[in-house]
Amino acid sequence: MAKTTKAHFETFKKEAQDWVKVLGLIGWEITYKHEDMPNDLAVCRGNLGAMAADIVLGKDWDDEPITEDAIVNSAHHEVLELLLFEMAILAESRYCTGQQLETARHRVIQTLMNVMER
Repeated sequence: MAKTTKAHFETFKKEAQDWVKVLGLIGWEITYKHEDMPNDLAVCRGNLGAMAADIVLGKDWDDEPITEDAIVNSAHHEVLELLLFEMAILAESRYCTGQQLETARHRVIQTLMNVMER
């Protein structure tokens, strides 16, 4: 079993923070964690009502090689999970209106337009 180190976590955290900044996810209170997670390499856990999220790097990577690219890609992936978090919650909600989902979708589109070059 391969274990991620403090150095891996620092790379993960820095990469995630860089993408949060690029995407302008300024409304979120984000905590970065390095935890034992038996089934995940990394996760994004959020609370939409509180606009709070944990972006977590797993300590144990059973069958996955721990490379710089894998750590960077994991951080990037979890920030994109945060970008789409509101839409996912609304889509799963029994009481979601079409207007709420449309607003969330346009928020993602605007974010992507802000960072994409022409």
